[in-house]
Amino acid sequence: MAKFKIDGLEAKGFTEIVTEGDSTYLKLSELWIAPGAPDVQVALSSNEEGKLDDTLQHVAFLPYGKTEFIFDISKLELFKTKTVIVYCTQYYVHFGHGTINLN
Repeated sequence: MAKFKIDGLEAKGFTEIVTEGDSTYLKLSELWIAPGAPDVQVALSSNEEGKLDDTLQHVAFLPYGKTEFIFDISKLELFKTKTVIVYCTQYYVHFGHGTINLN
């Protein structure tokens, strides 16, 4: 299990990666996203600095107003994943990210 914090100007919250049986889940809690942000999504990336690049693996779109999410990420390539990134798809703008710490 890994716990870490998402921090940025447009998104903040807490994240866990949990394995249960053969499945792995990404759990977001106390998630705050700047009001009015269109097309916000969460993705995994191997870029430790949270930059939006070609290593992004889409997890899901985040509907505005919800603060708790659980996503099955079992089918994604997790072995290179270093960060969870929240960003705006429409403008391709970084809102916040968290570096995964497996300790």
